[in-house]
Amino acid sequence: MYFKAGHWVQSIGLKCGTFIRTEGKFKRPPWNKAFHGGQGGSQQEQICPRESFVSGIKMGFTRDGAEWKYLDYIELTCTPVAAGQAT
Repeated sequence: MYFKAGHWVQSIGLKCGTFIRTEGKFKRPPWNKAFHGGQGGSQQEQICPRESFVSGIKMGFTRDGAEWKYLDYIELTCTPVAAGQAT
């Protein structure tokens, strides 16, 4: 996953990788899908280790009363393809 952020997350894009079954790992480097969102902020990225996949995405929002206003953070959970502990 890669994104542009300043005070809040401005835009987000996915990084996709091909799984190499014989190695039990994902091909590097992953390729970028197009950004979605605004143009502001500085680019940042986070990817799981080669032997793991994204098994969860958690997002937090700022609020304006009871309404969501801005995407504040994104948290990935990476889980090994083989048995192992999620990070």
